[in-house]
Amino acid sequence: MTLALDSRAEMLLRYSLPFCDRVLQLSGTRNPTVRDFMHYTGRGRLENPWVGSPKDIADRLEEWFTERACNGFVVGPTYLPGTFEAFVRLVIPELQRRGVYRKEYAGTTLRDPLGLARPEVGAWRH
Repeated sequence: MTLALDSRAEMLLRYSLPFCDRVLQLSGTRNPTVRDFMHYTGRGRLENPWVGSPKDIADRLEEWFTERACNGFVVGPTYLPGTFEAFVRLVIPELQRRGVYRKEYAGTTLRDPLGLARPEVGAWRH
């Protein structure tokens, strides 16, 4: 489904979310547009995007990670579909080559690397 930026955003107003109330208040209208939602919530916009070749992006990610500027990243799409696929295909192998992104995971479930025991079948009933 595609929404024109200046179309009315009735479907967004069906949800009683705090950001809907904020958009209604800040826009001064009872019938805001999709553009209004984007403007007043900041959604659809990347602040300080990292732009460059896969090597450039890997350089920045590695620097921030090794210098302890962060402990993880949230990758935001600049276009859909395809952003995440391109990131995995181009940037992740570069990070793996440098040894800052794992190639394999311990175990086969999330419980394994966390050191959690597997519950017995049916244990949830007790």
